Amino acid sequence: MGHRLQWLQKLLPPWIGGKGSLPPEPRDGRERPAASPKPGSPLVPPKYGIAPPLQPPSASLSTAGDIQGRPASLQPARSEAVPVSRVAGGQPSPPSCQPQTRAGGAKHMGIRKAAVEQVDGSHEAAKPAAVPPTPLAGNGDSRDEQTESWLPSLRPPVPILWILDDGQQTGEAVRVRKTPWIIGRSQGDVRIVHDDLMSDPHAGVVWRQPSFVVQDLKSASGVFVRVVRALLTAGQEIRVGRGCYRFEDPGQLVAVDRAAVREPLRWVGKDAWVGRDPGAGGVLLADDPTLNARHARLVQAPSGCWYILDNHSRNGIWLRMPEIAVDSVMEFLLGEQRFELQIPGRRESGREPCSNHGPELWHS
Repeated sequence: MGHRLQWLQKLLPPWIGGKGSLPPEPRDGRERPAASPKPGSPLVPPKYGIAPPLQPPSASLSTAGDIQGRPASLQPARSEAVPVSRVAGGQPSPPSCQPQTRAGGAKHMGIRKAAVEQVDGSHEAAKPAAVPPTPLAGNGDSRDEQTESWLPSLRPPVPILWILDDGQQTGEAVRVRKTPWIIGRSQGDVRIVHDDLMSDPHAGVVWRQPSFVVQDLKSASGVFVRVVRALLTAGQEIRVGRGCYRFEDPGQLVAVDRAAVREPLRWVGKDAWVGRDPGAGGVLLADDPTLNARHARLVQAPSGCWYILDNHSRNGIWLRMPEIAVDSVMEFLLGEQRFELQIPGRRESGREPCSNHGPELWHS
């Protein structure tokens, strides 16, 4: 009988009785001290102490997923690997730990998701549109086309006088920093010594508010200005190619220099061409290689006045003038030397010498 009781006490927990049981409850009302569990004993209830950690099982999982120490016939069936997801806090957990929703929960989740997207969309729409910064005027911005370049207001501007090279559209630039600026053969600010047709003095550049004026200083050969179109009056001299002619009524050109043509040049009708191949009724100058085939055009207006118009020729037409005001740029001829006067601030583009454009002189 005693052996059976000892065997039963080994099977029972220590707090029920037997060896290692708890001490009896004190009679003075004091709290019973917690018993320290022995190694390998079952869990102690929380009322009497802290539960010890669970002991790991004797069998362990290998890297291949087999349980060591078990026969192959008793190994559990292998399943496909389940991806590991993450829950709040960033800790990995298997899918079984994910929160499960009740029936109809997917519908409620969809409604809440749509509401959140709607709120996010309203915040995006409420954001103000990005506006590019407006460039400050006068800060080197090339797009500010309304701002004018600075020019002196208490003194006249400094024009540039170009002495053009023979047969070229470039030359030597001279700044006109005083007026009058004299051009002559052996006297003046600019001297063309080797030109026999230059007088001494020949012409001058003078400032007359609000523009500069090129004037003839009683020279022998005059000042010729390159023009696009001009009114021809009786006695008006023009240069076309290498010849200099004087316009005479009724409708003829008389040579006034050492040109090859000595007889007056006449044409038929109220509209005629001048050039190396003017056509029927025009003014033929076949021996002048500096003329275009149809160099210029002579036209009579209904009022009876005659006009000459340049036909975009290479060497242009030149009209003798006692003086002429320069608006922006003008090309003129003294003797056999070509000049060009450019006024700063009066022209947007760069210098274009011999540009085949000149003043339109509809009146003498």
